[in-house]
Amino acid sequence: MSYLPPIVPESEVAVDRIFDLLKLRVQSDLDKNERAEIKQLIGIYPTPAQAVVWRQLIKRKRDEAMALGRKPPQ
Repeated sequence: MSYLPPIVPESEVAVDRIFDLLKLRVQSDLDKNERAEIKQLIGIYPTPAQAVVWRQLIKRKRDEAMALGRKPPQ
């Protein structure tokens, strides 16, 4: 299993949205529109296991940027 998605969103809005979509993916299969959106944002529709790992990594990256006193790139 890859430890990062093929594309890692950089804008604050995209990071927040993928964070929410990955949470939903962990819980269940997404509908057609959400699948398309997640593929657009990270390049692939993840398995629930991938969604767990990727969500944690994206959260860590976001938290590190905020701890350094800067917002993630927009």
